[in-house]
Amino acid sequence: MSKKVVLLFFVILVLNNIKAQITDYRKFQLDSITTNIPREIRKNFDLVHTYLDSLGNNDEEKVWMFYGYIGTYFIYDKKRSKDNKALDYSPELTTQKATGVCRDFTKVFLIFCTKSKIPCMEIIGKSPINI
Repeated sequence: MSKKVVLLFFVILVLNNIKAQITDYRKFQLDSITTNIPREIRKNFDLVHTYLDSLGNNDEEKVWMFYGYIGTYFIYDKKRSKDNKALDYSPELTTQKATGVCRDFTKVFLIFCTKSKIPCMEIIGKSPINI
């Protein structure tokens, strides 16, 4: 591979990363949006997605808010996490109940991204840490 091709690849990679970064001020704005979702839509999966999706200027901002929404409003269900026979919640039910386990939160995030046409995949694994 020639030096020109490697350099061009490096420049494109750096420029894409610079363009995609969220400033600290914008992170503050996005966090404010996420923590102030109107009460009447907080537990409605489709309305929350539409709300956050419409306020994000790009995929990175939308992902930031999707993650922030889950971290702000959902509670980890320790009792359910120990039940090996517990069924998976749908993203809609997880949003309604505002509770779940990792796989439930993953589905909410995955479907939010899918609906926003943001490439995303679920990775399955286990953590040795007990919560």
